[in-house]
Amino acid sequence: MSPLPDFLDHEPPLAVLDAIYDDFVRVRVAPRALAMARDWLGAADLQLVEPGDDAPCREDGLVSRPVAMEGEDAEMAPVLVSNWRTQSPPTADQMGRFSALARHVARARTYRGQLVETRRLGEVFNSGLGRLSIGVITVFPDGRPIAANRLACDLLDEADGISLIGGRLCLASPAEQKALRKLLDMTIGGTVEQGGLRVTRPSGKADLNLLVLRPPPRPGVIRSGLRILLRDPEHRTVHSRNALRDLHGLTDTEAAITMHLANGLSSEEVEERFAIRHNTMRAHLRSIYAKLGVCSHAELVYAILTGASALALENHDELPPLEPLTSLVQ
Repeated sequence: MSPLPDFLDHEPPLAVLDAIYDDFVRVRVAPRALAMARDWLGAADLQLVEPGDDAPCREDGLVSRPVAMEGEDAEMAPVLVSNWRTQSPPTADQMGRFSALARHVARARTYRGQLVETRRLGEVFNSGLGRLSIGVITVFPDGRPIAANRLACDLLDEADGISLIGGRLCLASPAEQKALRKLLDMTIGGTVEQGGLRVTRPSGKADLNLLVLRPPPRPGVIRSGLRILLRDPEHRTVHSRNALRDLHGLTDTEAAITMHLANGLSSEEVEERFAIRHNTMRAHLRSIYAKLGVCSHAELVYAILTGASALALENHDELPPLEPLTSLVQ
């Protein structure tokens, strides 16, 4: 069949366009949009046939067109199929309407693909921040939350120093709440690009670190939310002993020691907690420092926290029990 004409005067009505961009962008199957478009076309049937599905048998009143999104091979894209079930071929008006409809379906699929990709990127970044033990909350300038990652939600649920009260972000200390309010106002007003404060916790746990950031302006966006980053010093940062072992060529015991040093324990605390002799610990540290190319405890922690191992997840089934540091496997 010759290429279908694209007639600008055959644009679908707004109700049909709303259904197409609403249904096709938000959901995979769009029966409402297809039904409305079928009635506008005056066709007996309208289908979106996925690759590999059985296409309707060829008839005189049958027209079809791939609705490939940007960058997609037309042979791998769904095909929009309309059937007028008549003895004669579709009229020029019907072909023009169908061509305009197919163009909008392809465009809606492109928007959906972009939305899905954006969400996937967001999941990747949120996952990385979660592995680094950083909570992220997006808030309006008045403190009303917009969104939060899982770690931030856990901290809010604990309500230990920071929580949601009346639909707004609140700190336990009135003085700190006032400081947060001032910080939000200064950040949204452009006085500062960022600012931080310490959040005390009634439970007696280590203070939370809170940082307020103002994201760069985006074209077409009148007002954007602020970003609040939360860091819990008592939260483990390095989770995977296997990642340390594989990335730095450590032995299982060396990797276990390194993991706990990076998570805040001193070498003396590791010795005491896991019954390691002092001379044995010194030998392990000499080997660890040599393999990572560092000369001190501080350099070791910095190298680990800024490396890829900080992003690796823990797997409880990674290794069989080890001696003498079995209890180091969390």
